[in-house]
Amino acid sequence: MNPCRTLLPVILLGAPSLFAVSKEMVQLQRDVTLLQEAMRTLQSGFDSKVSELKTLVDKALEESRRANTALTVLDAGIRDRMREQQEKLAAPTAEVGAKVTTLSNDFSTLRETIHELSQNMRKLSSELREVRDVVTTIKVAPPPPDPVTPAQPQVVVPPPQQLFDKAMSDKSGGNVDLALSQFTDFVKAYPKEALAPNAQFYIGEIHYNRSDFDSAISAFDVVLERYPDNIKTPDATYMKGLALLRSGQKASARKVFEDVVRKYPNSDVAPKAKTQLTALGASSATMPMRKKARR
Repeated sequence: MNPCRTLLPVILLGAPSLFAVSKEMVQLQRDVTLLQEAMRTLQSGFDSKVSELKTLVDKALEESRRANTALTVLDAGIRDRMREQQEKLAAPTAEVGAKVTTLSNDFSTLRETIHELSQNMRKLSSELREVRDVVTTIKVAPPPPDPVTPAQPQVVVPPPQQLFDKAMSDKSGGNVDLALSQFTDFVKAYPKEALAPNAQFYIGEIHYNRSDFDSAISAFDVVLERYPDNIKTPDATYMKGLALLRSGQKASARKVFEDVVRKYPNSDVAPKAKTQLTALGASSATMPMRKKARR
């Protein structure tokens, strides 16, 4: 039998499978080719990036070397400047030190000289005392001179407002003696001032608080006589009534309280005067009648 005839059917039967294998190999080779191409492209890009990075590193190293060189030059310049400054300051410092030493020596010498002068002054003072004692024993004391009467100092009165404020401050602070003196000076120096009635009223008030009722009555009378139409007149009238009452003059006090109610019905002291009249047992006939309100 011919062997070719025997193999031919086998080859024909295996041809489809061989064709399929060949196709897969071709596809595989194509993929391998594409992969190799991609690897080459990636390698080329990597090499490019590495080259750029190397360039940047070289530039950085070069800049670093330049910076180190500049710092070295700057450090050398600073050291040279400091050395020059030290050399410039060394001489003046030495001169100052020498001057300080000289001054210290001069001061020591001056102190010793002053000490010697002090000793000489003490000796001279002792000798002068001895001479003075000798002269005193020999010389007759002269008669004493005639006494000279010292001139009376002129009293300067402060301005009105200042004097009044000072008196009020002392009165509020409890220094009533000084306040009384200042109010008295105010009335004497400025009797026409607007604050004169107030000062005179406070004089009477201080006497009243001291239980010196006679002096208080006299002071309040001055307010009523000199300043009859002043804002302090109602208060002075009422305080005079209290002073009369405290001194035991009830009849006179009642009359004064009635004057307060009659003359100054709208004043702050009118209700107080009415209370005092009630306490004194004044009859309704002596009390002023209020006008009836119109309906």
